[in-house]
Amino acid sequence: MTTSKQIFCFNQKVNGSQAPCTAWSKDSSYLAVGTNHKYVYIVDKRGKSLVEKELPIKGSVEMLDWDNEE
Repeated sequence: MTTSKQIFCFNQKVNGSQAPCTAWSKDSSYLAVGTNHKYVYIVDKRGKSLVEKELPIKGSVEMLDWDNEE
């Protein structure tokens, strides 16, 4: 039996009314979260926020992917 536990959450002020887009790093240690307020957050698998970056774009973040270089 699998159980789940909420580790972290982003409130509506951070993301807005749309669901965020997400992408796990290749080793599953980090999660990138893109919001409809032009921000990308990087959090570790325990939910600790490591990076908060506003992108120079118009509109929302619609897709994320990690670079293949390590």
